[in-house]
This record gives sequence, C-alpha cells and structure tokens, in this order.
Amino acid sequence: MAFGNSYYGKNKNRVTKNITLRGITFLVVVFIAIFNVVILFSRKIDKLIMADIQVETVKLQNAVKEFNKKTGSNPKLIGLENNLRDVRSSDGKYNFEAFYGRDKIYEIPESIKDSRERSNRIVTKKDKKGGWVYDEAKGTISPNI
Repeated sequence: MAFGNSYYGKNKNRVTKNITLRGITFLVVVFIAIFNVVILFSRKIDKLIMADIQVETVKLQNAVKEFNKKTGSNPKLIGLENNLRDVRSSDGKYNFEAFYGRDKIYEIPESIKDSRERSNRIVTKKDKKGGWVYDEAKGTISPNI
C-alpha cells in the first residue's frame, strides 16, 4: 500500500498547522483594522467637539458684547451658569438668556486625555479643568481647556 496511516497522519498535522497559522494571521489583520478604525473615529469625534466649542465660544462672546451694548455693562455670569434668566441688567430690563438664546451655558465635554471634566462652570483664572474663563471687566470669555 502506497498510502498508509503514517502518510495521512503527517499531512493532517501539516494541514492543522497551516489552518492555525492562517487563522491567527487573519485575526491579527482584523484586529489591526479595527484598531485603526477606532483611532480614526476618536480623532473625528475630537474634531467635532472642538468645532462645537468654537461655535459656542463665538455665541457667548457675541452675547456678552450685545448685552454690553444694550446695558452699558458686562453681565455678571459667575455662579449663574445654569440660570441665565437671573443675569439681569442693572435696570432689570434685559436678561442674558435673551442674548445667548439658552437658559444654561454650554457644557464643555469631558476628556480623559486632557484630564478635563464635563462642566459649564465659569472661573476667573484658567486651570484647564473644563468650563469657561470669564473676565468680567474686559467682557472676554473663552473655553477653560
């Protein structure tokens, strides 16, 4: 007999090793592809978040400028981030909500990478912990990131 049990046994081991090696190679390629997609997706999300922050910064800056034009003074925003209806002009005629268009200031999203928490808190000195930095005397507001 030309083909005995020993012949099939040797081929079986070779075929098993071949299939295992191809399977491992396939899994490594799939893992690398998934990793690349996740990295690209997270970068895209970071860009979208930064675009939102830029838009909200411009909206806040414009609202502060308009409030100042109408009332002659800058709004007192610190401590009233979540209730802009209470930020009123000295004569009580205008409130900041009317200029900004929302009752709350935009919350800057958290970032594990930058050690930043989700916050709309307004501070006077930049500490990069989230929220906003506001100089009431100058009327300037910027993200605290």
